[in-house]
Amino acid sequence: MESITHMSIFPLNTVLYPGMALPLHIFEERYISMIGECLSKKQPFGVVLIRKGEEVGGPAKVHTIGTVAEIERSEQFDDGRYGLLCVGGSRFRIEEITQERPFMKARVEMLPELTGQERVQETTELANNLRRELASFERLSAQIDPEWEKPTAVPPMEPSGLAYSVAAVIPMRRSDKQRLLSMDSLSSLLSHEIDEIARYNFRCKAVLAAREQADQFEKPDEDEDADEKEKNRTPAYRLN
Repeated sequence: MESITHMSIFPLNTVLYPGMALPLHIFEERYISMIGECLSKKQPFGVVLIRKGEEVGGPAKVHTIGTVAEIERSEQFDDGRYGLLCVGGSRFRIEEITQERPFMKARVEMLPELTGQERVQETTELANNLRRELASFERLSAQIDPEWEKPTAVPPMEPSGLAYSVAAVIPMRRSDKQRLLSMDSLSSLLSHEIDEIARYNFRCKAVLAAREQADQFEKPDEDEDADEKEKNRTPAYRLN
């Protein structure tokens, strides 16, 4: 793909990262038209996070850094709706919005891939640290919420793929996830994620410790024998 190109843009309340799967249900007329055009021309579209506005309705204000959505599978239903499975490709920066209706189009600049080749040893060490924090994140999340489901996909071994797969699962505000997508240094991205997960893990440990303390306070010592319990019982006083 050329470094400067024109692309249809789909504003969403989701940050799409390179390599991330994105299932979509397309039901709004303007986006049915957009997807039909993309499929007929065998072109991808761009996904950008909404900065102001809504997914449905009039034009939304969007962040300038987004990700190409490659259409892997598509199905059109009898009423015109589409079911899509997309995968995140390269990142891009919107240089100029050239059309807003019926759907957005823009002139975009494709951004270089974050390889970390300039600092191989540093990014390798950071990736290993991130994997350790990720393992703790998964263990603690399961302890905090028994219904929490571990992601089924195995994180990529390659540092940039690992970084983006972790960015997709970190519990953060959308604006913070956008900031991760906008980073132009792999080592900075990895370092930031390590800090974010470490803070989350610390909060989880604090919650678990508080729960354990509360349980100990509420439950009597089961090993204490009956005589000892009787001795420690608060006496009842009779009023004369």
